[in-house]
Amino acid sequence: MIIDQVRRTIDKYRMLSRKDRIIVGVSGGMDSVALLSVLHRLRRGYDTSLVVAHLNHNLRGEESRRDEESVKDLALKLDLPCETRTIPVRGLEKKGMTLQEVARDARFSFFRSLVRKHRAHKVALGQTADDQCETMVMRFVRGAGVGGLKGIPPVRDKLIIHPLIEVSREAIEAYLAKEGVSHVEDSSNQKDVYLRNRIRRHMIPVLEGYNPSLKASLVRMGQVLLQEDEYMTARAQEAWSRIARLDGGVVSLDLTEFRHLHPAIQFRLLRQGVGAVSGIGVKGLGVSHILSLADMAVSERPHAEIHLPGRFRARRIYDRLEIGKGERASSPVFDHSVTCPGVTPIQEVGKKLVVEFVSQWDLGEATSGSVFLDPRFMRLPLRVRNSRHGDRFRPLGMTGSKKMKDCFIDWKVPMQERTQVPLILSGDTIVWVVGYRISQDVRVTGDTKEVIHMEVMNL
Repeated sequence: MIIDQVRRTIDKYRMLSRKDRIIVGVSGGMDSVALLSVLHRLRRGYDTSLVVAHLNHNLRGEESRRDEESVKDLALKLDLPCETRTIPVRGLEKKGMTLQEVARDARFSFFRSLVRKHRAHKVALGQTADDQCETMVMRFVRGAGVGGLKGIPPVRDKLIIHPLIEVSREAIEAYLAKEGVSHVEDSSNQKDVYLRNRIRRHMIPVLEGYNPSLKASLVRMGQVLLQEDEYMTARAQEAWSRIARLDGGVVSLDLTEFRHLHPAIQFRLLRQGVGAVSGIGVKGLGVSHILSLADMAVSERPHAEIHLPGRFRARRIYDRLEIGKGERASSPVFDHSVTCPGVTPIQEVGKKLVVEFVSQWDLGEATSGSVFLDPRFMRLPLRVRNSRHGDRFRPLGMTGSKKMKDCFIDWKVPMQERTQVPLILSGDTIVWVVGYRISQDVRVTGDTKEVIHMEVMNL
């Protein structure tokens, strides 16, 4: 008796609480009609109330109208409130979305609106053990990790529940026949244009030739994978709170600790990172993309970049991995004469350079953004510009010069940030790499009588 099976499923996964108000999605088909009938019979035991919900996608003309009327009739027969809405989804397809995905989004938007309207606690949907089996096989064919292979979760987001998820379609057919409950048939379920239909109609019967208990086996496997997925999700969330940062639509992962995590947790963190910047995930993002991200994160290369579906990209910057959206903005080229003394705006990087001559100073007050230089070794006017190919610099304490590129590498300046670092030049000599080092050539000595004080601040 499926009533007892559904009760066990509800209790096992704690789907319901006393006095819950439940939105029941009913298409008019066999599974959803059985769901409504069973929940109606169980409602007193759980002290719950039901609201019937039906969305007409208007995809099958007269058949769609027939489905809607059948749901209204059933709700009337059970003396339940019924909410229906018609949203013609054909023509609403967005780029990269199938018609079925648009219809699904419309359905869930409709359900969420009813949750708010009726102050409901749960939305019950009619997926069955057969749907679970089809989903797992479909995801296996496409390639999925544990999170995908576990199939349809009995409870999702503490809102969506699937009370029939452990009930076979065969048991549902027997129940409806015994109870004399009528339902409608969706003709699209017989069309091989949809992958799920092809798997149900052709692939699963072949697999059952190897394992007659295939559906029961997959349901059990789904239960095991669900537990493993919940455990690894919890471990990944712990790691996320330590090493991930979301700022301005960009996720940044600390690779120093990332490399010490188990590869399974690394995989989940990377997938979660993409989901965090996209909001819901990225269509077309597959296991191969995540594995490429993982390879980049643990490689010896300090810089790398991978473009992902949906115009997302990931960049390796030394011990940091950034995941964000959009193409890399081109860095502006700037080259300005420095007002000395005075203030020189550097609009391209949102900074300003303040220069003054002073006869008293304290070298202990020098910082990465404020320095003291000996003007005896400088030739005015000074210039401020960003780096160019072939630039060389003599950092404080060095006897010779080295390429600016090598300096940036030594200081671990990310490649995309290097052209945003202002360089102060006297003639062709770089005297200060702002934020990093001054030149040995203009250091203050015991013979210095007057200094140039330079400070860079935000505009």
